[in-house]
Amino acid sequence: HGEFARRLGEEYLYQTAAQENIENFAKYRFKRILAACPHCFHTLKNEYPQFEGGKFEVVDHASFIRELIDAGRLPDMSDREARGGLTVYHDPCYLARLNGVASAPRTVLSESGQKLVEPRESGALSFCCGAGGGQMWCEGRSAKKPVNVIRLEALRATGATTIAAACPHCITMLESAKSTMKDA
Repeated sequence: HGEFARRLGEEYLYQTAAQENIENFAKYRFKRILAACPHCFHTLKNEYPQFEGGKFEVVDHASFIRELIDAGRLPDMSDREARGGLTVYHDPCYLARLNGVASAPRTVLSESGQKLVEPRESGALSFCCGAGGGQMWCEGRSAKKPVNVIRLEALRATGATTIAAACPHCITMLESAKSTMKDA
């Protein structure tokens, strides 16, 4: 989708990728696009419409799974007990903060038997993992504590034994933070 190129200032590369993708999409008939990544979801839904032919119906994966649950198209798991302690859900910026999708992932986790606990910053007020703006691709050299470490500490402070995230970039950033911590 080219989103990271755009965030890193490579506008020409982004526009080229977007236009090529739009041209490829035009070759197929479909009702909507299912995006498994919040960055893909945001870019396809909100930025591709700036290009001719770039307007598509786009759904994020958590909302899609919730639709399937609500329609009874997935097995009922509501009678399952919580699996192995508490789970804290980290809201990806590109899902919750920029697109208002915060309840669907929690519903899916709850329906799958997870007992949820909330971090102090969640939903539209979530704290970033540090990947946004293309920062996942940059080496930061700062005397300050990295944002991904700050976020991981906040998630751990909930007492949860499991951290769930709906974004592959958030998972990468949290795993990176974990690898730098002594008590990992």
